[in-house]
Amino acid sequence: MLNIAVCDDERLYIDKLADIILSFTQQDNMSARIEKFDDGIELISSGTKFDLIFLDIEMKKSNGIEIAERIREVDSNVPIVYVTSYSDYWRRAYKVHAFDFILKPFNSKEIFRVLSDFIALKKDSNIKTVKLTTEYGTEIQPINEIYYFIVLAKKKIQIITAKNDYIVKENLTDIFNKLDDDCFYITHRSCIVNMNYVQTIKKNDGILMTNGDWVPLAQKKQKDFFIKLSKQLRK
Repeated sequence: MLNIAVCDDERLYIDKLADIILSFTQQDNMSARIEKFDDGIELISSGTKFDLIFLDIEMKKSNGIEIAERIREVDSNVPIVYVTSYSDYWRRAYKVHAFDFILKPFNSKEIFRVLSDFIALKKDSNIKTVKLTTEYGTEIQPINEIYYFIVLAKKKIQIITAKNDYIVKENLTDIFNKLDDDCFYITHRSCIVNMNYVQTIKKNDGILMTNGDWVPLAQKKQKDFFIKLSKQLRK
């Protein structure tokens, strides 16, 4: 269930926003609990951990930017969507890590877009990733997209993924230590494979991956690799 907060000192906008959110969640067969607040202090005092917050900036009793700063002291990750009648607030809003910025009067289409972006972000956050040092900086690589790593030279390793290939400036052991060893295996001193993408194994030829590439399998590792692969396939 999603916990969503709506904070605005105008009842018209609180109810309208809550109704649109409810309509979105019902359309997508999602369960959501929507809490309404007419003051930012009341929102903070609730002590509830929210998945998403819609926050008015100009309120009679409190300022939304200041409320956001206080929220960030205890929760640095919750997405905050600022809702306001004043477009000149957007620069200040983004300094407090705004997820989005909506001007009043808003419509269902705008709120649906924000909610769709939020759901997409939430799904992406459940995907495991690994940080890799590349020629151009740090790459946040989704683990489920990796086919294999192959050594080209010392601290120069090519990663082959479902989307693209690039060079990693690390050694093979350091890379392997970052990965889930239930899914990955060092098949050779020059190669790490994702066992989820193994298609065929031939003693003399090595391993055929599902993307059509052949990678090496050291003879002394064949027995252990078969055992690990069998366990992986049974999951």
